[in-house]
Amino acid sequence: MRAVLLLLLSSYSWAWNPRLTRRAWCLTTASLWVPLAAQAAPPAQLLEELKECKVKLEPIPALLEQMEWDKVRSILKVPPVNKLWNLGDSQNTVVQLAKSAGSIELLELKDDLALTLQLCDQYTYNNAFVYFQPGNGKYNIKEPQQLARKAMQQIQEIVDLVESEGSS
Repeated sequence: MRAVLLLLLSSYSWAWNPRLTRRAWCLTTASLWVPLAAQAAPPAQLLEELKECKVKLEPIPALLEQMEWDKVRSILKVPPVNKLWNLGDSQNTVVQLAKSAGSIELLELKDDLALTLQLCDQYTYNNAFVYFQPGNGKYNIKEPQQLARKAMQQIQEIVDLVESEGSS
């Protein structure tokens, strides 16, 4: 549908500007097609990006044990991990996979994963300022570690689901 609209739009612009040469019309029309081709990455590339996210999350429990709050937050806040929870649906790897596969289940898993990563980041952030806030002054290491492990399991679940849908 979008392709037909682009073709009609380019023909319409040519009709209103008769001085437009055939070469200029072809260049204009061709440039309208580029975003269509670049709009979505292939599912295999998205799947590799998800696997890379899982690998990047693996050191988080050990870093939390060492109280390396900034390193943990750096992992969570830079690509490709931040695409899973921090940049919105337009850049989310799981959303792109869900759209290409037409899977509602992937969208539900995306929400769970985003919440898990957001909470992991929030608990880690809170640990950085524990002594500056009122309260008991204890670090919360166990919960962010559990959340990081849960996020890795959720990513693996998404990868397994996409691979099983691709093979069937």
